[in-house]
Amino acid sequence: MPPLKLQLTQAAAHLREGRTDRARELFEQILTRHPANPQALAELARIYFARSAFHPARKLLTRLVDSQPSNAEAHFSLATAHFLLHEPDPALTALAATISLNPDHAPAFTARAQIYLAKRMWDEAATAASRALEITPTAGPAAAILARCTRRAGDPAAARDQLVALLPNLTNPPDRIPCLFQLAHAHNDLADYDPAFDHFEQAQALQAELPETKSLDLDYPSRLIKDTLALCTPARIAGWASRAKPIDGLQPVFLVGFPRSGTTLTEQIIAAHPDAITTDEHPALSQVVSRIPQVTGSTAPYPQNIADIPDAAASILRADYRKSILAHLPESAASARIIVDKLPLNLLNIALIARLFPKAPILVALRDSRAVILSCMMQEWRPNPAMANLMGLERAAKFYAQAMDLWFHLKPLLANPTLEFHYEDTVADLPAQARRILSFLDLPWDPSVLEFHKRATEKFISTPSAEAVSKPIQTAPAERWKHYEHRLAPALPHLERCIEIFAARDAPPE
Repeated sequence: MPPLKLQLTQAAAHLREGRTDRARELFEQILTRHPANPQALAELARIYFARSAFHPARKLLTRLVDSQPSNAEAHFSLATAHFLLHEPDPALTALAATISLNPDHAPAFTARAQIYLAKRMWDEAATAASRALEITPTAGPAAAILARCTRRAGDPAAARDQLVALLPNLTNPPDRIPCLFQLAHAHNDLADYDPAFDHFEQAQALQAELPETKSLDLDYPSRLIKDTLALCTPARIAGWASRAKPIDGLQPVFLVGFPRSGTTLTEQIIAAHPDAITTDEHPALSQVVSRIPQVTGSTAPYPQNIADIPDAAASILRADYRKSILAHLPESAASARIIVDKLPLNLLNIALIARLFPKAPILVALRDSRAVILSCMMQEWRPNPAMANLMGLERAAKFYAQAMDLWFHLKPLLANPTLEFHYEDTVADLPAQARRILSFLDLPWDPSVLEFHKRATEKFISTPSAEAVSKPIQTAPAERWKHYEHRLAPALPHLERCIEIFAARDAPPE
């Protein structure tokens, strides 16, 4: 066995040169012999962060903090892991430790402000962001949070002026991007729609050029959709349904749709029912995807390997799914009447749902495609292969059209009970739409669902809709795209089919 110093040097070299699998193996070997080695713990956690494997990263960082309690950066990294796992209170505790060790840790104050934003604690968010800016006046994310709080307080002009003064001093894209988004939102609040769209486009263009975005396989979602269409023949889906047996234990409800189509709003409406619990975008199904090769022995890529899942393996994968869901939720979830697995782009995993859970109900969120694409343009996305396809008007429109084509193809083939619901209908008549959804889920009527926003104010919601769903339903967002219709023109050819389908739904009978 090579000496520790040599192993660490070799592992670091592999990581530096992009051979992350080999680096991971070496760091894991080191930790079997030296469980508290700080370099191995930190670097292996970094590898897991890059793979969005936040649970193992959190475990490693907890060990690192235990072995080095005076390491401020270890506490900060642990706070980041907690935040990404939707664990705000442990994240705040780790941030408090970071700040205690380093009172001038501007990123820790910014992270504290981000958590307060997600908890809708506006004054606390503004105070933390202001402190970050005292330490680092060019801390763009902190300036963006402060501007958002200023807008929320009813002064978008002040937010605009603050950002216009600051932006010339920001040369680093991660600092400029959030400020451009907030400047665009301030212009939107002021009904200055062309400047708003200009800044949204600038922000998206910068996001698309980030190294972490450019390193992604941007064609993966398109390939996934194409391969799923080829896989899902009527005969194959019918065969999956015919082999279905009663499932013991958790039978989830899946809530899917294209991002910005109203899934978070619907999730909060359902979550306000006393007999339901929801998952807040826990990636349990994606974890199952990664397990298919190990469980089945198939060497085919996903989604082709869905065809190779025998019944015994399907039972194992369902058990893995249940374990992941129940570990993520409070203990009371085990006795919940309904568990709703909400993750919008599980829309692209419907073939896997049909194979493992052929009787599971599927709720599909729909919205005017022009409103969806505009709302996507208005969001700052965390880079991954799917979200990177939303960083630009035409790219987002193409992705939307492909995803909807997949749904329109699969809808008549599925044995699963399905219910489409339109965001515009929910905004226009919440009681009627809520009754329709609860009836589909076989839940009794409960008036608390009409006051979902009161419950949402008490929750940590990680999606961009967190602020919107903590207020009564607003009608303005449903019509906002009309202010930008001329700027959406390049996207319209890609959206034509969806516009026609949804228009036909709304057309009066002859």
